[in-house]
Amino acid sequence: MNIAIIKDALESSLSLLNDEFESVVFDELKEDYKSVIVKIETSLKLIETNE
Repeated sequence: MNIAIIKDALESSLSLLNDEFESVVFDELKEDYKSVIVKIETSLKLIETNE
């Protein structure tokens, strides 16, 4: 599979999550957002390291 496509999808998802993060009202949901954001950031770093 093309890494560029995966990287683009991850970057787009990260951007959307970061945009929505501030509008999240419930603390539990905010923690879920933080967790997913960290996972995506980690994945992007791994992709960049392996390119």
